Amino acid sequence: MLSKLRSQIVFVLVCAMCFLFVSCQNTPKGTESAATELTTTVTDTKAQDAKPELKGKIVAWVHHNDAEAALYKEYADSFKKINPNVEIDFQTIPYDSYWDKLNVALESKNGPDIFRIPANVLGEYHSRKQILPIPDDLYTGESFEAAYSPNIVELLRMPDGKFYGMPSSVMPDVLIINNKMFSDIGLNPQTDAPKTWSEFRDIAKRLTVRDDKGNLKIAGASIMTSPYQYYWTFPIQNCPIGVADAATRKPAFANDDGYNAWKFLTDLILVDKVDSPEFKGVIQNGTAAMVITEYVVFADLKNTAPDIEFSIHLPPYPDGKKPSASYTSWAFTVSAESKSVDVAWRFIDFMDSEENQKVAALKAVDLPSRMNVLEDPELSKDANLNVALEALKIAKPYNAFGWDDVWYIEQAAFESIVLNGTSVKAAVDEASQKLDALYAKKFTGN
Repeated sequence: MLSKLRSQIVFVLVCAMCFLFVSCQNTPKGTESAATELTTTVTDTKAQDAKPELKGKIVAWVHHNDAEAALYKEYADSFKKINPNVEIDFQTIPYDSYWDKLNVALESKNGPDIFRIPANVLGEYHSRKQILPIPDDLYTGESFEAAYSPNIVELLRMPDGKFYGMPSSVMPDVLIINNKMFSDIGLNPQTDAPKTWSEFRDIAKRLTVRDDKGNLKIAGASIMTSPYQYYWTFPIQNCPIGVADAATRKPAFANDDGYNAWKFLTDLILVDKVDSPEFKGVIQNGTAAMVITEYVVFADLKNTAPDIEFSIHLPPYPDGKKPSASYTSWAFTVSAESKSVDVAWRFIDFMDSEENQKVAALKAVDLPSRMNVLEDPELSKDANLNVALEALKIAKPYNAFGWDDVWYIEQAAFESIVLNGTSVKAAVDEASQKLDALYAKKFTGN
């Protein structure tokens, strides 16, 4: 995506700003670091203010993603050009080994200065005193809240009132439609996309195709390939406080709202039969007509399914309720054992600057969380990106107190209902009890 041109312009911008940096040693707090987006001007004013002589070495860990890895290398290189006395060892680690490596390193007090974890598990690391808050000389609580979208940063505030991370990998769920399959049943994807859950179910049933023997040929909705997208999204949309209570640190979905969300999902398989455990329709290969999934999946369809025309839409929401979506996000944070805390936070802030958020959004690597970028008219010119930004505005965070460990419990509940015939209430109640025990162990040690 104009990568060669962007690289050349980035180099010019970096050099120009390095010159400005050297010539403005007494620049007051509020001046900014290098811009990395060719179409924007520098408006964010945090990354390099008031610290003209940063020195030190930092180590940063993230789980590996090809697109992100390339972007983080650009960030590190740009930051080091501005701060020649800073050394950055940025490591991307395979996801399968990331958690074990990170947690062992932190327990042995030999972890990285910077690491990235899901925003909804920050509390677990905070309770173990393994992370540090954003320093007041970088952001006060008030200035941080003013800079970022409130619904995105709410998970970053710990019980002491301080913020312990900066957003990364912000991804709302969206609805993706195979346009031809929609047209084949007489629907226009731009005007007839389902808005509510009941519309989603009815259209998914119409889109489902079977052969003469009744075997699925096209799933009306791809569910079984990645069901967690649904059993994370639907309860978040339907439960008033999400799937966990921040005050009590207990599960919050074993109730009528949660049961109804789980029943709507599993009925799509068991009653409406728009997908099946055996078939597992996939949107990318043309065996499914719709899917609710993360925006990044749509952004990558030009690579995974270049010959199929898709459209992107806001996800359907519960009947009788306001439009809503869900999102997941990660956060960069700083280890309590870091010896270069100031450098670490300022590098995180550099990565998360307005300019770099805009670059990541235009590259479809990440979505912005800063208010000024969310409202940037240039981003809304991209119709697909604009849908994702609109989804983000109405999205509620996935707020369970865990990640893979929570997934195992909820996946077991889903399979118990769909494969074993367990009632929704029994399966959800059991999952809630297991999560209650998991959360208690995390936060109280019992």
